[in-house]
Amino acid sequence: MVARKASSWEESEAVQRRRSVMLASLSAVGVPSCPVVPPTSSELQLLDKRDLRYYFQHPYPRLFITYFVIFCNFLLFAEDPISHSHTESDIPMVGNVFSFVLTKYPPEWRWSLIKVLMWLLAILCGMILGKLLIHGYLCSTLLRLKMFRDDQGSWMTMFLTVIVSLYVFSHAYNMLLMLWYDNKDYLINSHMGVTNASVMKAAACGTWLGDLITALMVTDMMLQDNLYPNWATRFRQLWRRSNIPRILIFWVGSVVATSVVVTLIVSDWISWDHLNRDFLATTELSRAFLASFILVMDLLIVMQDWDFPHFTTTLHVNLPGFSVATLKWKYAEVNITGKWFNYGIIFLVMLLDLNMWKNQIFYHPPDFGQYVGPDDKVRTVNDQELLNTGNASLWTWESRSQTDHKTNMPLYEEDMQMNSRFMNYPLSVKWTAFIPSGIGLTLFVALISLYGRFPSNQVSHHVADRSHYSPSCRKEKESKIQEASSR
Repeated sequence: MVARKASSWEESEAVQRRRSVMLASLSAVGVPSCPVVPPTSSELQLLDKRDLRYYFQHPYPRLFITYFVIFCNFLLFAEDPISHSHTESDIPMVGNVFSFVLTKYPPEWRWSLIKVLMWLLAILCGMILGKLLIHGYLCSTLLRLKMFRDDQGSWMTMFLTVIVSLYVFSHAYNMLLMLWYDNKDYLINSHMGVTNASVMKAAACGTWLGDLITALMVTDMMLQDNLYPNWATRFRQLWRRSNIPRILIFWVGSVVATSVVVTLIVSDWISWDHLNRDFLATTELSRAFLASFILVMDLLIVMQDWDFPHFTTTLHVNLPGFSVATLKWKYAEVNITGKWFNYGIIFLVMLLDLNMWKNQIFYHPPDFGQYVGPDDKVRTVNDQELLNTGNASLWTWESRSQTDHKTNMPLYEEDMQMNSRFMNYPLSVKWTAFIPSGIGLTLFVALISLYGRFPSNQVSHHVADRSHYSPSCRKEKESKIQEASSR
């Protein structure tokens, strides 16, 4: 296992802030046998500096955004008409990967074996490509990104390249079927074989789980850290007194809350449209802006981290739910650090939120077995046989206004009416919802480019800067820092 490089070589103000906190912690615990070089005037100013970054990364704004995004995700899921669509889900690329791995297996065992071997080979090729080319060369060598130093971020990189590799191999598998297999029904495409309602429920559960874990992680890390020493002092002292309560709160709270929320999502026991009663009526444009702001908040969660954009820390912070700072597996070189353990999850949530944003931009009711009434409210057809015909002219307001001779009631009485509106805004208007996301993404990339890269002349082996302490007491001071941070 390659040892993780020390982080004190990091330049810029972020390290100076950390160094100031370390000096303050050492002064509090006291090390009489090891003289400490007194902090400079600039470092003392950093302890009380109230700049924009200080307030932007303060625990209270971080907690608000982290938990508020959970509410916004639930609101978007509840207001999204696609969440109630009974048509087959069709998601580009993701649908191909889903069908390639999980569905559409030919009845002949030889072809099924070929399919399994091909997607296993695709996973292997994707992992090698992601590790060596994307992570090793592009992110580390070419772009010189600090957050990808050593092996950090390699699992997230490999995950994305595996998805791309599975997509490419699915087309190669289709070529084999077209050449030597008669039945074309097993060709891999973006159709997932499940309804949009089922996919959106799964996405809502995944988003909830990712947001919950992220919120608990951010809360736990802030309570352990010392960068804002005057924040929640008594509660932080109780929180860091023992690892047992924080571990139990993380795991028990996650399991209980997830069980309740997933049950409510899957079972439809609570109907948002019944509770809403026209109190909040969204259109495809407002939903697109809501999805865009959710993406912005996802980026803010990452940018508000106290070690953004290099993702290093000179203080010992345990992983949420664990009593160690790094997860290691002794049988293979698997090493998961705190930052990527946290923000790898929020990155997956961003992909789900990006799909939600795409749905609002390109939403057209007939494509999802839905239609709009004279009140601009969206209605969903529940008759699966009618939807299987694929004839969108059968689910219009005019068609569904006809009387059902069996019940002497209009056909739309059998459909589900939602409070969500569809105003048929032109695409040029709906694209304005990308402006908040575009600004947030531009700021995110700019900060990484300016402060998250090694200098072009940076040597590959970074020497830890320990000049602030005398060599004779360096080891004792590090142990004192660990002890102070754990309190």
